[in-house]
Amino acid sequence: MSYQAIGVIEVNFYVNSIIIMDEILKTSDVEVISFHKTLGGRMVHSVVSGSISSVHVAMKNAYEIGNKLGKENVKVAMTISNPHKEILKLMNMINKDDKEIKHE
Repeated sequence: MSYQAIGVIEVNFYVNSIIIMDEILKTSDVEVISFHKTLGGRMVHSVVSGSISSVHVAMKNAYEIGNKLGKENVKVAMTISNPHKEILKLMNMINKDDKEIKHE
């Protein structure tokens, strides 16, 4: 699997995260890599991947839709271009058997 870019989003409340994720999936060409609830759904972090421009649009849209839900709800929405393979390992996004990460 290749990761040209990843987008990391941290949002307050599970329902807000679902609304934001639905919107960014509808408006940009990205795929969900991970989605995790912590503190009983109070804080949700998720990761999407795609081309650099697609992930950038997705993060912009996350902030825009988050502002409609309440500015304090979106804590972080950042694009990481060409993520280092160690970051991908840290996020458990690659298997130990993968010998090479492809950046298209």
